[in-house]
Amino acid sequence: MVTTYQYPYVLQVEQMSESVHLPSGGYSESQPISVDYAICRNENGSGRKLKGVDGEDYASTHKIYCPMGTAPLSQGQVIKVIDLQGVERCSGVVIYSVKDRLNTKIWL
Repeated sequence: MVTTYQYPYVLQVEQMSESVHLPSGGYSESQPISVDYAICRNENGSGRKLKGVDGEDYASTHKIYCPMGTAPLSQGQVIKVIDLQGVERCSGVVIYSVKDRLNTKIWL
């Protein structure tokens, strides 16, 4: 995934792997895997209060920006932001995500 100066990091989403049919006749359990979703940049949050789609109040810890055209994520999705050296900058559960004219914003 190619990053830019404006979006220097990679946003990864957690998905469950497919279960595999074992020779014994059973199936292996699904395991969580991280998949590259978009390029991004992040800001540490200031504890801003947000109302989730479920009507509950949440305190945001991070705000993530993705380029225009990135689909918003659903509330409860587990994500993380990785820098170019592979170091995790932040991770958490999506509180709120919105797509607007200039970018997609995600709050953790």
